Amino acid sequence: SSFPDLKYFYIESEHFRIIYPQGRKRIAEKTAAYAEPIYNYFSTLTGIEFSRKIDIILDVSSDRANGFVRLGPDGYYIKIRPVIIHGMDVYALDWYTDWYRMLLVHEIAHVFHLEPASGLPLLLRKIFGHIIYPNSSTPPFYIEGFATFMESSYMVGEGRLNAPITSLYMWSLAERGSKFPLDRALSDLYMWPGWVSKYIYGGEFVRWLVDEYGMEKLFNFNEKTASLPFLCWPLGYKNVFSSSIKNDWRRWLDVTTTEVGKTGFNIPGEYKMVSRSLGFVYGASISPLGRMVAYSLDPVEGAGGLYLYDLERMKRRLIKSGIYPSNIRFLDENTVGYIRTERYRNVYEYSDIYVYDLIKGKEKRITNGKRIIAFSNDKENNYFLAIQVNELATGIVEVLPGGEVRELVGANELPPEIIQIDEVSISPDGHKVAFSLKVRNGRRNVWIVNFDELRKGRFEPLKIIRNECDLYRPVWLNNVKLLMVKAEAGYGPVLYNIESGEMLGLSELGEGIFEIGVSLNDRIVVCAFTADGSGVFILKENFKNYLERVKHSYVVKSEDENRKGGDVIYRTEVDTEGDVKVEKVQQVRDLLTLESCDFAYDFGVGEEKKFLNTGWLLPAFWLPFYAGNGVALGIGAFMTGYDVLGRNLYQAAFVYDIFDQTEKVVLNYIHKRSTFLLDTLFTAKSGYPAFSGSLFFAENKSRYSADIHTGFIYENGLYGFLVGFNYNSEMWEGDWIGPERGIRTRLIYYQNISNDIFGFSRWSFDVSQRMIKKIWFNTGFESAISSSLEYPAFAGPYAPYLLLPLNGIRWYGYDYSVGGNMVFKYYIRAMTKLFSINRGFVYLPIYLNRITGGLYLEATTVMGQNGVDGYVWSRIDDLVSDPHNYIKSSVGFSLRFDLTAGYTVPLFFEILYAIPLHPSGIKALYFNISGFF
Repeated sequence: SSFPDLKYFYIESEHFRIIYPQGRKRIAEKTAAYAEPIYNYFSTLTGIEFSRKIDIILDVSSDRANGFVRLGPDGYYIKIRPVIIHGMDVYALDWYTDWYRMLLVHEIAHVFHLEPASGLPLLLRKIFGHIIYPNSSTPPFYIEGFATFMESSYMVGEGRLNAPITSLYMWSLAERGSKFPLDRALSDLYMWPGWVSKYIYGGEFVRWLVDEYGMEKLFNFNEKTASLPFLCWPLGYKNVFSSSIKNDWRRWLDVTTTEVGKTGFNIPGEYKMVSRSLGFVYGASISPLGRMVAYSLDPVEGAGGLYLYDLERMKRRLIKSGIYPSNIRFLDENTVGYIRTERYRNVYEYSDIYVYDLIKGKEKRITNGKRIIAFSNDKENNYFLAIQVNELATGIVEVLPGGEVRELVGANELPPEIIQIDEVSISPDGHKVAFSLKVRNGRRNVWIVNFDELRKGRFEPLKIIRNECDLYRPVWLNNVKLLMVKAEAGYGPVLYNIESGEMLGLSELGEGIFEIGVSLNDRIVVCAFTADGSGVFILKENFKNYLERVKHSYVVKSEDENRKGGDVIYRTEVDTEGDVKVEKVQQVRDLLTLESCDFAYDFGVGEEKKFLNTGWLLPAFWLPFYAGNGVALGIGAFMTGYDVLGRNLYQAAFVYDIFDQTEKVVLNYIHKRSTFLLDTLFTAKSGYPAFSGSLFFAENKSRYSADIHTGFIYENGLYGFLVGFNYNSEMWEGDWIGPERGIRTRLIYYQNISNDIFGFSRWSFDVSQRMIKKIWFNTGFESAISSSLEYPAFAGPYAPYLLLPLNGIRWYGYDYSVGGNMVFKYYIRAMTKLFSINRGFVYLPIYLNRITGGLYLEATTVMGQNGVDGYVWSRIDDLVSDPHNYIKSSVGFSLRFDLTAGYTVPLFFEILYAIPLHPSGIKALYFNISGFF
């Protein structure tokens, strides 16, 4: 959620309410200016008019630009992160000039698609509130595909379906054909190219629907599904298109395979492809002597990671698997530097500089816990010059050999026309630095800066290189010539002379270039993607020899000449005789940026008002059932209310629990701030009231989360205070079966202050580690200690309390419960993925992702003077003298089925067979089910 401590304001236009934090009024005005024409566009197409104003929240809680739609108390609202974008990812927003408008088109398309309801769903919405949205049950493939198609239709020449890299995705699909079945496409199961597939393939399928049936039929389908019950969209599809989704999917795949298979980019004769893949090949760098090429490979199938290609032996080998580094640089003939990103707790990311020794086969981290997006090294490798992201902007830092990071130029010290810096390259003599950066008109330029002045904190350009096309990826050929990439209709390397201002262009190569590199002997390597795959290309001949045969060039003016002409761009052509013809081809106009938006009031934007966050007081919806907070499954009434900023939430349930056949009441209120969270809970069953109130002081970092909480508990005549501590540093990676590595621990102490004074503590500690590439190893312990045998700690299959932290520690293989002063359980597990299924039903959204198998061992002991159910457990000396009798242990194996229900909800179903190692136990099967909702 947005930072709760910030003060929020809002402005209103005809159809929108823009909610924004203090100091972001200009961005809010720009948002309204963009949103109103988009609304009118969709309203005209669909005939839909909203009776309420649509909320758009400007979220500054992340440094990653993005957009979302969320279900709020009054319907769907939009959350936009209008922050700096960074990184030249293969599918990042950074590829698009007007990315902010594109985001708004995409999210507003979602609202026009998901919000409508008619017939029975509309009646149910009026009864139960804002939770009945039938179009939200259509597959993610179609939801994102529709919005992607609409963004590409509205944005002429922009949008993801108009991006050059889309041809690479479609070629990959044509190559795979039937390997991309409909059931996988409809679900949220990520096949290559990962999360992008539902946007690109979904968008292309929707475009085919429009070409085949017409735009009107597309909106008729959305209208039809809005009148059907949940998950009945296939009926609407058949009704509108007179065809089944299965049949049309096969037809679209056939057309895609046929049409895309006829296209392709002809590789110019001066290049030689040394590596090709249907996946992504990026980050290529050539060694100083021109003998080896290092690059990253993310293939459709097979092992991905850091690869090395030997140009002399014409062989490649995998250097380090499982990593996908960017900004690869040869530091010397046997050392490679790169940026590697690690994800922690599946949320936060760090991007640090690493160095890999090709002789020793060892990797070394240079920076620690930074967000580096680009770097360059000096000739002697005494330091790195890097671009670092700091929340909302980019800055320039110097990295010393020991990893110390020193800021040279902060984001606030950059010239105002610079939006962000993407890349950096130090000249061979170490006196000049070339930066690729994005300026206010949305274009990428290359600026040359004096390094000595940069070290003094001054970013003053010696030369500004710009053209009507984007220029990026600068690499020094020598101290006066700069090799870089121009992006126009096609992509190709160009050579710029900073003294003469002449720019020589090589033949265009592919539809996008990720990286370009040069060796000391002038061998050129280019990493590019084409319509028939992506790969690494080598210029066949020495670059100097090649230049003698170049006939065309592009010449741009210097910084002063550009500025005097009112930003007029000139293209020149040089013929073989050296005669120069200059033609004025384009008058550059400034694009609207986040900071200049004075015409927003033309769209009826009202005055700024303080946002009063009171909408959560009224319930958003209610349901006739409830599960959670001491209720296994209750029938009755459950309602909830919350606000769009995520500060307040309450839940109220009045139900009959069909499992223990008692009436229960649940009242829960949560208030969030950036530094603490207040959680109060009242739970009661017949004659058994319970209340808790806790205050959490949390610290959320990228590598760990921690909180200290304190509170009060009343339950069944007992009352007391508790304090607790939670810590989590688990690191998750992709589609793995558990945490890659990390620690999770929880400690709670409860002091009862009622008539019976006693203390109670719970402590759990868990360590996870991925081993031998495919095995997840997990070990830890759980303990519970009570100073009162009247209220003992339990080991067994049941937990006798609702809220008190005296819940039992579960054991397997023993069907009775035992109580005592202390319970201690140690466990160890090893699991591995047996099968990756990733298949399901087309018309029933239940998908089996994978089957995981594992072995476990656990040992539990209970110590105390008196036990439950007649079992007497003695002191620790008895435990030492007769461990077999006093330690209840078991071994067993399990099968876990990882499922996806309703397209997006992960479920885990486990079958565990336990074999007790003590005669009092029994062999038994256990079934566990859990999920995230």
